[in-house]
Amino acid sequence: MNRDHLDEMFERAARLLDDGQFEQALAALDAIPQPLEESDDRIEWHTMRGWALAELGRVDEALDLVEPLLDEFPDNGRLHCARGFALLQADALPEAVESLEHAFELDPDDELTITNLAYACERVRDYRRAVTLYDRAIDLGVGIDWALVRKAAALADAGDLQDAAKTLKRYLSLEPDDVEQWG
Repeated sequence: MNRDHLDEMFERAARLLDDGQFEQALAALDAIPQPLEESDDRIEWHTMRGWALAELGRVDEALDLVEPLLDEFPDNGRLHCARGFALLQADALPEAVESLEHAFELDPDDELTITNLAYACERVRDYRRAVTLYDRAIDLGVGIDWALVRKAAALADAGDLQDAAKTLKRYLSLEPDDVEQWG
């Protein structure tokens, strides 16, 4: 398969994942001929497929897919992130945090890792760390509307209602149509 066509197939699957069309993303990934020869392609296929499976609640399948590659590529942050996300979906919070922390150590600028680690920290009630990570994600350009809502929630849960209100105001300045939802 030529490189351009393979890249197009991966991009299509990524768009479907971003749009929350997880069954369609799986179908798009299944259309990619196997076995993939390049290590980066194999990692990408496994992480994207693991992500979609976890989103669909098929956590065991996601872990069965991703974990064997961790033996082969133990220093790949994206694989650790995918594992951590699947564990988050399974409410295995300590293991999810551990996996996401390792992914963060391997790639401290990966937006997906940072946002998932922030959410995991929020779930284990480490609100200050979650806020710090949400700020880092925002600085890196992650979807600010989502990150601001999560940051406001973490601040509120930490008891910092004044900063939570400021953060929510910032969000509402970007998404004024949501004012009634928060009123």
